[in-house]
Amino acid sequence: MPEEFSGESLFTDALLGQITGRPDWARVDRGQELAFELMKTTPEGQRAPMLCLIGWLEWLKGKSSFAARYFKFAMNDVPDFRLAFLLTELVSRGLIAPVNLNRDTAYRPPTLRPGPPCGGPGPSGVATWQAMCRIRH
Repeated sequence: MPEEFSGESLFTDALLGQITGRPDWARVDRGQELAFELMKTTPEGQRAPMLCLIGWLEWLKGKSSFAARYFKFAMNDVPDFRLAFLLTELVSRGLIAPVNLNRDTAYRPPTLRPGPPCGGPGPSGVATWQAMCRIRH
């Protein structure tokens, strides 16, 4: 099997944000909200994977400072959790997700997205929009 099609290569590309096309950012936001809710119900000492997922999604969105905070929480939760260490290195070295280097594919908060799938932010702002998405999806 050629290197470019190996599972290891695909995992590495995904981890480093080498995503082809534009992510469905509304779906990424919903996934992050779900991960956060799941993390809140997970016992201490077992939260590191969820914290890393949330942090990685923050990094993917271009929010390295928030990402670093979640990776630190993960390392505090499980000190020898290797993924948290590796993701911290990713942020510490200043690596930016390639998806954020292109204005057309970079993350934009829900209020700045053209034509959000749930009909727009509405009069109360993002909170209303997020509530609508939860009801409709």
